[in-house]
Amino acid sequence: MRRLVYATLMLGVLSGSAVAGEWRYQRVEDTFQGDNYTAMVKTGKMLAGFQCKDFFDITFSFITPERAKDGETVNGKATIAYIVDDAEPVEIEAELFVGGTGFYIFDATDKGLRNAETSAVVNFARRVVTAKKRFAVAGKMNGQIIYSNNFEIAEVSKALGQLLAGCQYATDNMKGGRFPAEK
Repeated sequence: MRRLVYATLMLGVLSGSAVAGEWRYQRVEDTFQGDNYTAMVKTGKMLAGFQCKDFFDITFSFITPERAKDGETVNGKATIAYIVDDAEPVEIEAELFVGGTGFYIFDATDKGLRNAETSAVVNFARRVVTAKKRFAVAGKMNGQIIYSNNFEIAEVSKALGQLLAGCQYATDNMKGGRFPAEK
């Protein structure tokens, strides 16, 4: 899944669909495997975005502008810290790895969910969708901030709202905070 997140987000940047500072939404229809929803923002060479495929799989990715040295591999436990508006920083578990084109990627994912109220990534998305002033992200390894960036919130409620609705994470689509029964 994380490779798909990376490919989808980078494709948006490379194709020019991600305008600097403005959140963008994309839905890719897939009859066989289910639709894929992405909401992303780019500031400078930093990229952040959410992706969900269905009720049970949501990911947040923070892609840095730095490329790994030739042959360098990184796969490890990391943390993503985020701030929405004037709230205190919140940390969620993540992985740090080197993507296919060599960029460092911090990924936080909740796969196999059954209750959105306990999902760190869904709750993260719900906080960001309501942002009024700012959205800041830091990628941490061993407690130290490796990369951090402030992202714009222009169009965040529209783009991320569409993703949350598409994967039925919007509160009014859930019954008591639980996902609908599996098909």
